[in-house]
Amino acid sequence: LGANNFLILDEPTNHLDIPAKETLEDALKHFDGTVIVVSHDRYFISQVATKIVEIQDGQLVLYHGNYNYYLELKEKQKLKNLADKEAAEKAAKDAEKKAKMIAKEKAKAGK
Repeated sequence: LGANNFLILDEPTNHLDIPAKETLEDALKHFDGTVIVVSHDRYFISQVATKIVEIQDGQLVLYHGNYNYYLELKEKQKLKNLADKEAAEKAAKDAEKKAKMIAKEKAKAGK
């Protein structure tokens, strides 16, 4: 890969056979520089990526690790967000129930 220290690769594994993909993976693993890869080849990304950058709501979010680790983190984040949402809904229901009980008690006390 010569004396370059920065590469941008767009779908680099398209039209490559398995030995060529393996050669590219090995070259990138030993490349001493920065590589930005845009690819739909999840296996390839998992083999060569050490950081994943995701564009989320117009912001760049950096994840350290390969693609498989990124997927694990995203799943954990999704489950946490779901649990947080359920907890917030339960808290709102509990607060509404408590407010109704207080209103009922005030109505009884006013009789």
